[in-house]
Amino acid sequence: MLTRGMLVVSVSLLPLIGNAQICQPENILPTTAHLVDNKNGTVSDPKTGLIWKRCSEGQIWNSVTNGCDGSVNPFNTWKYAFKVVQNVNGGISGQALGHNDWRLPNINELTSIVEVQCVKPAFNLSVFPSTPALTLFWSSTPTLYVSSDYGHDHGSHKDNGGTVRLVRSGP
Repeated sequence: MLTRGMLVVSVSLLPLIGNAQICQPENILPTTAHLVDNKNGTVSDPKTGLIWKRCSEGQIWNSVTNGCDGSVNPFNTWKYAFKVVQNVNGGISGQALGHNDWRLPNINELTSIVEVQCVKPAFNLSVFPSTPALTLFWSSTPTLYVSSDYGHDHGSHKDNGGTVRLVRSGP
């Protein structure tokens, strides 16, 4: 018989169970192996000519650990995601990485960096470290996002919460 205290502890541990990324490299060919680490918090995609920030907005690139520090900001609305872009490009957030032409990717660009070998998250953690397993990434395409769990694109109401990963055209 569970007591109330045991139930609270059990429920509080649920987020810790099964949070590891699942990949199947032996069954599925990688889709992001061609991305090039620029050693500055970005990766280049030679197929599309795009440059991606390796960290989701709210996180800070750490060149010592080659990872992302901090927490992903869950931006509340699609409209606010564009405000984040303005803040980055205007130097307000301090995360422009030397450029002022960052933007939200369109839905096709965003799905191009989904790693089909993996789920929860469906992004290559070597390329995009600390990507949350269960979040939505806004695209510039109205009301469309990519879910990080399985990498599918979906429609959403513009007032739903989502996260931001920025892109720019190279070089």
